[in-house]
Amino acid sequence: GRILFPLGGMTKREVREHAREFGLPVANKAESQEICFVPRGQTARYLSSRLPVSSGPVVDSGGRALGTHRGTALYTVGQRSGFGDLAEPGPWYVLRIIARENRIVVGRREELGVRDVVLESMTFVDGAAAEPLWPDGRRFAATSLEISSGGMSIKSAEDLEVGCSVEVSFALLTLPRIWVRGNVSWRKSKGSFGIRFDAQDDRRMRLKEWIDAYLEC
Repeated sequence: GRILFPLGGMTKREVREHAREFGLPVANKAESQEICFVPRGQTARYLSSRLPVSSGPVVDSGGRALGTHRGTALYTVGQRSGFGDLAEPGPWYVLRIIARENRIVVGRREELGVRDVVLESMTFVDGAAAEPLWPDGRRFAATSLEISSGGMSIKSAEDLEVGCSVEVSFALLTLPRIWVRGNVSWRKSKGSFGIRFDAQDDRRMRLKEWIDAYLEC
């Protein structure tokens, strides 16, 4: 297959200038984030008439039930309207859409920002990545033994040297995945290692909040 993006190297202003030059009627059309062929304000009606939608629960990042949505296909991550009356006043934003469970997870604005994106099953148009995706190292699986906000111990088949830098990924139940930088502080035989988290990594505090919330359950 082959695909071309003729506007890829142009700015939005340059595209509009070309449109005016060619006499296109959309040269000065107002911007929109809606589906281009659906009248403004009718996206939900259009989708619900073509997709199987049903109401389901709206929960916060801790799993508390807040209300009911109209169908997962009618929402997008970042959206902050269309929930109806929730159990607590907003604003609430869509954090995740779990279509297989017909569930929407919402949260406050500060929960919406992410600093890392995990990609899986990627396909490259040219057949392969132009350069290594992780030029600074490799990824490997590990089992956590003990954990605190200051560090953790892990067990892994990898051979890690004391002092080497690592970045640990945590999948925290219903919360967004967290990455925390650290260094290997000790190693023992049988593949166990100690990791001290970087005190300057702000994401470490998100991990601490999760640990505190887990201990309160």
